[in-house]
Amino acid sequence: MALQGTIDTFALADVLRLLGSTGKTGRVILEGDRGRGEVLLVEGAVKGLALGEDGAFDVHPADEAMFELLRFEDGDFVFDTDESARDHQGKGWEVESLLASADAITVEWAEIKQVVPSDRVWLSLTTDLPSAEVTIDADRWRLVAMIGSGLPVSVLAEALGATELRVGRVVRDLFEVGVIEIAPEAPLGAPARVLPVADQQSSPSTWFDETEAWASDVAGDDGARSVGVVANASNGSAAAETAVMVEVDADPATDLFDDDTSAAEFARHLASLSPKAAQAVAAAARAESPEERERALAEVAASDENIDHDLLLRFLGETES
Repeated sequence: MALQGTIDTFALADVLRLLGSTGKTGRVILEGDRGRGEVLLVEGAVKGLALGEDGAFDVHPADEAMFELLRFEDGDFVFDTDESARDHQGKGWEVESLLASADAITVEWAEIKQVVPSDRVWLSLTTDLPSAEVTIDADRWRLVAMIGSGLPVSVLAEALGATELRVGRVVRDLFEVGVIEIAPEAPLGAPARVLPVADQQSSPSTWFDETEAWASDVAGDDGARSVGVVANASNGSAAAETAVMVEVDADPATDLFDDDTSAAEFARHLASLSPKAAQAVAAAARAESPEERERALAEVAASDENIDHDLLLRFLGETES
């Protein structure tokens, strides 16, 4: 059985409902304004979804892939009976259940668009943290470091090889926690930035997980406030997870920072470090002897990152420059 048409006359959701209700096995191929997509069905259940020209199945969660396919506004579809679809080892979704999940994402997407209206908006690190302490896990730390001095959402998306939805989620989360700012367009004179494309086999999936309780606001017993950045480094084992915290005194009475460098600015500087360099800074802060501190500072220097060493020494309590 072959079925074909255009989605402006026969919506993709209705095509899938028809195929699901009649228990068809085969593949739907959609080509249109958002590229190409494919849906495998086995006896009316969705067994796999693919986005893009490479035709790789199950790269994205099924509900997210379906959401992306439903965003096509123009295009042609064709369904062909294909028994080879049975060879796919996908989980299997009932059509109505999958469409309902995609509809829920549509609601979320409308909320994301309020924060990230297009992939042309400009992202940059904030100079003033919204709370006394901001906690960022190691994966999101890498995202903050990638944003660095500023870039458009489109560049970040290309580097991550991610869908608009997934990039929109992490940008929204970083914005809501208060570590980035979003502008309608690039500032005048902003240089073009190109990031290396991530290896999708090694890119941590937690970049795109829902953010949950990774920001906190802490005040000391004496009422003094502090600003900090925390990187959690893990090798994948919960038992092996360690927390690395770099905290900056933000009490207005402190003499740690001069008029030109605020605690928030220094926290922003720390946020641009890689987790490895941040761990070295934290180790220097925890050092119980000059020898331990020197070893940690040597690791910071070996990281070959752009670190203001004079400011770092002041932060660590050095009295000599």
